[in-house]
Amino acid sequence: MEFFYFVLGFFLLILLFRLFFRYVMPWLLLRWVRRKQREFEKAYGQQHKKAGEMEVKFDPGKEKDNSDVQFGDYVDYEDLPEDKS
Repeated sequence: MEFFYFVLGFFLLILLFRLFFRYVMPWLLLRWVRRKQREFEKAYGQQHKKAGEMEVKFDPGKEKDNSDVQFGDYVDYEDLPEDKS
């Protein structure tokens, strides 16, 4: 009878470990990660933005003059005949 209780206890312990690591452990890790994120944002002053949000800063006093912009040098090229050996 002692062996039966030992085996039953062993399987209950395995079941409890599986339930703990399947449900409780991810929840604890998620709480820890969120706490660390809040600490990081608080320390470095970063604002949490939703995915896809964008911030555009426009200074109307700083307009660029594009008249003297160079886009690169023109390189003349010549097609070479293909070697059909």
